[in-house]
Amino acid sequence: MTVHFSNILTFTHFKPVSWERRIYVDGFLLQIALFVVTFKFYRKRSGLNFHEDMNKKLNSYLLAEYVNGIESYIILPFWGSTKDIVLSQDLIHWIERKDRLVIGISSPKQDYLAELLNKRFPGKEFFCLGAAVYAKPIIKSENVLVTWSTMFFRAPRRTIAKFRRSIIVFVKTILFKRNEIKLFSKLISDD
Repeated sequence: MTVHFSNILTFTHFKPVSWERRIYVDGFLLQIALFVVTFKFYRKRSGLNFHEDMNKKLNSYLLAEYVNGIESYIILPFWGSTKDIVLSQDLIHWIERKDRLVIGISSPKQDYLAELLNKRFPGKEFFCLGAAVYAKPIIKSENVLVTWSTMFFRAPRRTIAKFRRSIIVFVKTILFKRNEIKLFSKLISDD
């Protein structure tokens, strides 16, 4: 099973699959775009809060960089795009001994990696949490200002650059990608 927290930058990655998967809306711009196109309100669910609520001792982590306090982890190589992702024998061997894995790399690479791993290891759980692994919420809230503030304090330049890209993709989505967002809306989990 895979669990994904999608934002406006990543929703086009998702296509129907044959295995169990949960996709949550984790971004107010995606939430607004969905409403504008489908006239349906989708609840935002923060990956940051989801990770905060997890029992981290049960998880093993696939990370981009070391995170203080995480005991069971492996640092992944840098992959420039989803096309660069390769499952090395060391990575496969490490994952074989784990059951519940949290992926902390950028989207859509983490989503693609989770789906590759799910095909190979169908009995395991994969949680795509990206930057949520590296930040602790200022306060636990689904409020967009709290989430963005948390990310801004962790990585201001990255957050500003992501916000700029997000605004551009949001406008393009509601103007030109209406069919893609309608298809995506059918994949969103209700729980």
